[in-house]
Amino acid sequence: MPDASWQEAILREFVPGVSPITVVADPDGLLEHERIHAVLGERGFVLLRFEDPVAFRYTYESRFRGAEALAARAGLVVHVPAPPAALESLPYDILAGARRLAFSLAELFPNLNHAVVAALDGADRDALHDAVAREPTAPLGENASKDFVLRHVFGIV
Repeated sequence: MPDASWQEAILREFVPGVSPITVVADPDGLLEHERIHAVLGERGFVLLRFEDPVAFRYTYESRFRGAEALAARAGLVVHVPAPPAALESLPYDILAGARRLAFSLAELFPNLNHAVVAALDGADRDALHDAVAREPTAPLGENASKDFVLRHVFGIV
């Protein structure tokens, strides 16, 4: 059975208590969707974005370092807004005991053109997810993906 939404495909990976630190490669910024962000907060996860190594280290050391700090929370999610290979740029002490995840629009909508899906906002992606669940397709190129989106998301033939 397909997921109820594309957000559920992401959220099901976040179960409190599985790992004190989860690092997530997220080149499409999917964790920034307001529903995902809210549900992670409700589950006790704290998101810490990794962009600047110095700022990240300061925040990590001052707020999250030590077993007591992490034990008080469901877990720390280190959000890396880059492809999975970028996870290797994280400090070793973070990666050593961390659970690694990666999310992308290409994984969530594998048969549609990435650029076409990336141009949609969250609500339109919800409708697209429903359409793909109802009418699975073979891999589509850019023009065929645009036609699929126009027809199934916006009702334009």
